[in-house]
Amino acid sequence: MEDWDNRQETSFDAGKELIVGREEIKKRMAYSIESMPEKIVILPIYGIGGIGKTTFARLLYNDTELKYYSPVWVYVSPRFDLYDLWENNAIQLEDLKAMLGPGDSIKTIVLVTTRSEEIAEKMCLNIKPYRIEELTDEMCWDIIKRKSGFEARHDKEKLVGIGKDIARKCGGVALAAQTLGSMLQSTEYDQWVCEKYIMRLLGLSFFQHSISLAVSYL
Repeated sequence: MEDWDNRQETSFDAGKELIVGREEIKKRMAYSIESMPEKIVILPIYGIGGIGKTTFARLLYNDTELKYYSPVWVYVSPRFDLYDLWENNAIQLEDLKAMLGPGDSIKTIVLVTTRSEEIAEKMCLNIKPYRIEELTDEMCWDIIKRKSGFEARHDKEKLVGIGKDIARKCGGVALAAQTLGSMLQSTEYDQWVCEKYIMRLLGLSFFQHSISLAVSYL
């Protein structure tokens, strides 16, 4: 099985907040799975909700290494209980894997995103699941600054400390930092330093971006 190095780079690419530090591994992963001789490759991508699994899968899905495939993107709603299917019925899981492979003459690449490491392990065939790591506090702070327009604030020097504390509260979740930064745009100093207000925004950001399992087919 292929093993992926989860080390994150410290560089920040504007407009790609949800895959901070993962551009290089995305390129290597696309090249590797396209080069594999197997006719069906299933790559499970797992991690906590809001960490950027679906965004990473979408970037891999659109990578130029895979441009010669006929892509199909499928969203599985929360009502479709894949966890119960894979946990309690191994035969159905094997049937699902068999259906994903159209035949010996065509190569199929399947990207699966899930929060569950257990499901990721069960779904893999010939490639090790890739875990999306949490962002560092500094990466979350960079996202918040960009989304909130922090550098344009006249009181930014007084808010650096509280801003970094807010970033730590994001728990390494990219979508939380992104949404929180957007919500803090044009807010007053008193709102930045009000812990109750910040925690309410943080709760809203996690609620709004609770991600369910998605599956994409190439």
